[in-house]
Amino acid sequence: AVRLPELAVDPLEDFRVDEYTKPGKFVINTIEDRTRWLDFVHWYRESMNDYTDFWMQITRKYFPQKPIYLCTGGDASSPHGSNFAAQCKVVAGHQGGIRITNEASKYATNFAITNWVSSAGKFYNAYFSFEPAGKVTEKGVVCRLYNATATGAKGLHFYEGNLFDSELKTDVFVDNLRHLYKGSVSKCIGVMYPDTSLILGDISSSDFLKGFELLREYTDYIFLDDLTIEDGILDTIKIAVICCGEIYKKQTLDILLKWVSEGGILIGYNIEKIRSAEADENYQSVLFNTQGGNKEIGKGISFYNPIKINLKEGQKEAITGAQPTFIPLMESNEYYQKNLLDPLTEFLASQGHFVTNGILNGVFEAKVDHRILLLNTEDSEVQTQITLPDGGKQSVTIGYNRIVEIEY
Repeated sequence: AVRLPELAVDPLEDFRVDEYTKPGKFVINTIEDRTRWLDFVHWYRESMNDYTDFWMQITRKYFPQKPIYLCTGGDASSPHGSNFAAQCKVVAGHQGGIRITNEASKYATNFAITNWVSSAGKFYNAYFSFEPAGKVTEKGVVCRLYNATATGAKGLHFYEGNLFDSELKTDVFVDNLRHLYKGSVSKCIGVMYPDTSLILGDISSSDFLKGFELLREYTDYIFLDDLTIEDGILDTIKIAVICCGEIYKKQTLDILLKWVSEGGILIGYNIEKIRSAEADENYQSVLFNTQGGNKEIGKGISFYNPIKINLKEGQKEAITGAQPTFIPLMESNEYYQKNLLDPLTEFLASQGHFVTNGILNGVFEAKVDHRILLLNTEDSEVQTQITLPDGGKQSVTIGYNRIVEIEY
């Protein structure tokens, strides 16, 4: 049953309330309850997609030669009724695009909440653009420029105050504007988006954000989800990662297993029991060496690290805004560098893939038009050594709040 919250109704304002009211939660006690809730959310989202399809069709009819966008946003939680991959597929059918309105001022967070749209948009050939949810800082100005280029966005919207309410914002915008362009983005790593786990409450929004923020600082990647996997997105990547959420649809897991057995590379960490939503069937031992290390699966291979990424107590629900969202981890960056990321770099190198930066030093990388784009999010200049696609090394200095491009 759904537990509905108490609502304070003003008799003069009808159902308008000033205080924030959280949505009710579906109580899940059995696998049947789980399936029932997933079916309901799917129906709700598909109803919204039907509505989207109708209006995109009408808009395209009267504006046959113009770019048309579905304006969407938020974090795709169940009450929002949005599945960003499905929205991309719908608008692509009308030669349309997505304008997602949820960026803020921290690059890693912006990436985590826009990557579903940019990944599915590219896969379904739906163009997309980014809009901030509100105010942004001077770092937000630069990281938004970077996110647009690093994903292949068609557009980037700024409110006037985002750029002109301080000279500092205007200056950093002008200094970095040359790095804003639409190029050919190259990514060979895909990470499982834990949509089912989020719907079921198996993980929190903070688990989601921090897990993907940490991995993004290590390397660049696209999101994989139930719909895009069903439609063949695994054929566009070489490496798949499961690192957040343990409950996935059985069909998704079966397709993933088949892809690995045919030569794919699968990585897993921060997970202990991967299982199907419909029957609770355990896939952990099928996909991974549960003790850690490599496992050959047909023509492919998997690598598992039993390390966990734990948040400090009380950090469960994250609400993004104009200021960066700070979500503290139980362990230090140095701990995860040594025990998670360095072993991962070694494994990937053994498979012929060289991680460009691979260090938690506030520097982010992306590959666009045979260039490596580097973003410095630290509070000072950073000197680092990157690895080129052929395995060669190059030292780079990146100024504060700057973007640097390296040709290869």
